[in-house]
Amino acid sequence: MIDSPFVHAKFHFGDQVEKVSGSSWSGRVVGWYSTKLTPEGYAVESDLHPGSVQIYPAKALRSAVSPQEREGSTVTASQEREDLSEQDPSEQSVFTQEREGPAPNAHQR
Repeated sequence: MIDSPFVHAKFHFGDQVEKVSGSSWSGRVVGWYSTKLTPEGYAVESDLHPGSVQIYPAKALRSAVSPQEREGSTVTASQEREDLSEQDPSEQSVFTQEREGPAPNAHQR
């Protein structure tokens, strides 16, 4: 196994991850990077489009199961809500906000 250069790495080479919010991207960690603005970042190869790689900061990703593991397993609505409640509200997707209604004190457009 190839270890990440980060002392307390959130993910390791080969881990299945997915984006927390915004556009969808899921795959496996195939590399990492670090910049002044992003001290811990990961390169993720797509599950759906092998060879396509995107880079994301660690906070934009969460652990995920592979599509093969996902088949045959179901996530209940309460499990999904529990997962979402653990997210920082600013990172919840527009879809989630629309489905559950605007956040308190949200400005209407």
